Amino acid sequence: MSYKAAHSKPSLAVTDDEAARLQEIYAKFQDPSSHYYIAPGSFGPEHDEDHRTSHVPDPAYSLSALTNAGASSPFQGSPGRREQIDDRPWLNEGNGRKEQALEYFKQQSHDTTGVLTWPVAWGDQDAFQHVNNVQILRWVESARIRYCESWAGKLGKKAVDDILRAKGTGIILKEVSIKYKAPINYPDTLMVSNRIHSINVERASYGHQHIIWSLKDQHVKAVSDS
Repeated sequence: MSYKAAHSKPSLAVTDDEAARLQEIYAKFQDPSSHYYIAPGSFGPEHDEDHRTSHVPDPAYSLSALTNAGASSPFQGSPGRREQIDDRPWLNEGNGRKEQALEYFKQQSHDTTGVLTWPVAWGDQDAFQHVNNVQILRWVESARIRYCESWAGKLGKKAVDDILRAKGTGIILKEVSIKYKAPINYPDTLMVSNRIHSINVERASYGHQHIIWSLKDQHVKAVSDS
């Protein structure tokens, strides 16, 4: 058995016909004389009748192709540009919506530190365009973790990390309940609060309440207890 010197340049080992064909095709893409070659900074064919080997893309053709296909053009003004719309007004700074939510949490004796802010994803919805109930359970779980993380300034980061990783004293969920008050739809951004209650030192247990608040609709969507 022989070995190559450690300083030798490694090469791609061809072990079967398929690997050899792939290597041959790859070489054609690197060869300027090949019709597969696409120079750096250029693009390949835009349609099945475009036989140019490399070119700068033509926005005018892309626009006309959409029109000829019977599709309505999404472009307004200059090709490739579109006006940015404000479709998430509840996230704008200075609108007071987050402050409104925090004030409501405070009125309900909920902690305003460690509040989870979470965007609703389109895939969170069911066939009726309502957020699936199980998603709220996941958000409540994330809110519990976020609440634990918020204690790092008081307990120290290591102590919080140990709790979340079940090193020493950890947290075990015994039960959880959710009351659904109103449907949640995409798009939206939620704020989930926390309130600790019913602390029992002898049993090493406590209760954990949550309020799920919609920044878009500005009211409570669900409440949870565990």
